[in-house]
Amino acid sequence: MKTNANITDIHLFKSDEDFIEDLIRNLCNINQDKNLLSRALEHHFNAGGARSRAYLTYKLSRNFLVPQESAAYLSCIPELLHNASLIHDDLQDLDEERRGDVSVWKKFGPDIAICAGDFLISASYACIAALDTKYANILINTVHDHISSVIKGQINDVTQDKSQSLDDVSVYEIISAKKSGPLLTMCLTLPLIYTGRQAFINYATAALEHYAIGYQIFDDITDVAQDQAKIGIKPSVNIITVLQKNNHANPLKAACDLALLHLSESRASCAQLPFPSNSIIEAEISKMEVKIKSLSTV
Repeated sequence: MKTNANITDIHLFKSDEDFIEDLIRNLCNINQDKNLLSRALEHHFNAGGARSRAYLTYKLSRNFLVPQESAAYLSCIPELLHNASLIHDDLQDLDEERRGDVSVWKKFGPDIAICAGDFLISASYACIAALDTKYANILINTVHDHISSVIKGQINDVTQDKSQSLDDVSVYEIISAKKSGPLLTMCLTLPLIYTGRQAFINYATAALEHYAIGYQIFDDITDVAQDQAKIGIKPSVNIITVLQKNNHANPLKAACDLALLHLSESRASCAQLPFPSNSIIEAEISKMEVKIKSLSTV
């Protein structure tokens, strides 16, 4: 692992990314087995993905001086859970493609997709078992709490009616916070717990839940055509549709303004986070703000 005299200057190098990718594949037995499960997981991960949750967790962990191997295991937890949710989401949403390739359920069948997602959830707990920490029980409970919130958010999402008649922005925000917030929040809460900084958990949750809503709004804007194509077929909560139901003259601008408001709230909460995690999260907020502002001018 390359180091720098100033610990806040640690960045991910190609070797770090390869280390994390290899660990994910080893946890999924992709390189060891060629059974149906490992083939399905290999197909899913080969389709790509930014691994943003893994890299953010790793960066935060290393800046808290967590050893490389432990940082990698911590980083795999939200990444594995995120990919489990993608596999299950594709099945529930009947999406036949993921990242330009055929989705797992479409290629291998719904039963294999369910099992593959379940395997990734289980593998996330194996990561905790690999950590040498006195806070293992807290980590296990935290992961369970975050998974529970994601499941509840997903239930709220899929139980909306097929006409997509949701018109309450506050309900949309709650659904988004529960669906996207927990796995993003985990990127910081896990390193905080591992290093004994549990006192900052509430600030981390506030910062990253607001960031998650902004992130989800950006995702909704880019996916609006796909989501609205499902009207009459299945539920699909999207902020543009919600704002259209409220007769906004410019739903895109209103959505961007709402996202920027939540990102501003996220930035304010960062002030309470321990250094250098505050600057790392603020950098992520700034990148998302640029993306949102670029959409508002389209």
